[in-house]
Amino acid sequence: MLLLAIANIISYDTFRVEIYAKKAFFHYRTCLGSGFVCQGDLVDLFLYPDVSPEPLQNIALGAKRASLLFTAIEMDIFSGLCEDISAYEFARRRGYNERNTEYLLNALVSLGLVSKKNSCFKNSPLSELYLVKGRELYMGEYLLFRERFTSFEGLSEYVRRGPDAEVVRENRGSDIFDFARLAELSVAEQRAGRAKAVCENIVRLFPEKGPDRILDLGGGSGMIALALARHYPSCRCFLFESPDVAVVARKNIETYAKEPQGNRPEILAGDYLSDDIGTQYDLIIAVASIQFAKRRFPVVIPRIRDALVPGGFFVSICGATTCERTQPQPLILGWLGSHLRGLEVLPEAGEIRNEVTMYGFEVVDPLEYGITIAMDVCRRKT
Repeated sequence: MLLLAIANIISYDTFRVEIYAKKAFFHYRTCLGSGFVCQGDLVDLFLYPDVSPEPLQNIALGAKRASLLFTAIEMDIFSGLCEDISAYEFARRRGYNERNTEYLLNALVSLGLVSKKNSCFKNSPLSELYLVKGRELYMGEYLLFRERFTSFEGLSEYVRRGPDAEVVRENRGSDIFDFARLAELSVAEQRAGRAKAVCENIVRLFPEKGPDRILDLGGGSGMIALALARHYPSCRCFLFESPDVAVVARKNIETYAKEPQGNRPEILAGDYLSDDIGTQYDLIIAVASIQFAKRRFPVVIPRIRDALVPGGFFVSICGATTCERTQPQPLILGWLGSHLRGLEVLPEAGEIRNEVTMYGFEVVDPLEYGITIAMDVCRRKT
């Protein structure tokens, strides 16, 4: 009866359904006006495999979720949803099509980024905090920037022809990434929790007397160095960066240092593989920076050791892979585009700890930081 019903709404002269399943072949033909003829028995029409295809559908849907988020950021949708507003009024103010505006807003509601009540839309607390332009912790531009520099554009071509020879040879992150722009845009992400998390872990290394001198090696935006300088007001804190990033860090520190006369990090600019990074530090931290010197560990690690006082700490915080370089997923996917272009930067879990012990360090129990991040703590031998 079901096939007859289908046949009645088909406008073709002939309707064929061919099903191949478990060695069974079924051929159904409906000839309009001449009745229904069925050849074969309806056996094993439906299969029930042990493995569901739903995970594949969820993976594909993830791309749509991300695309919707980025589109809404680019259109600055969230800045117009700080108060309850109807789709009609939102579209009128923006000059958008009312019908499609409501579809877009409904989709954002489905993601949990917007709420809807009595046909009016409003930001969720998450969107209100991080996705409204001009807010202190606005991260929209940062998310778009990260999407661009971790993009899978050209992925299939890189798999076919291989990486860029120059990138492979030099293995410099600056050949791919705009670190100065990243330092500008990552301030909100650092202030939203990362700087605090780093600082809280560092404090545990100095339970009695705080450090006298700290170096943030490759300190990026400067927010972590600033957090440490605030926590240790009598400590001299230094931040070492490449010249272009150092300019951004200095500007950020001037902007976010609350007390005009308070303790602020001192900025050092240069190449930490060859230029002077200072001496007599009680602590050197490297947050997401030491991995870019992975091939040059025999050069950079002794330089770090020599810049520390005996018994001084070196703390490396960076992503590390596990499970034969297949996990954690955010790290593997986030770095895939860069790896295919030729970079080799992600260490395996424990690799940095093993490396530094070859150059006069002893390993201290690692601190907890996050499931995708390794926090290796080492002490210069006395």
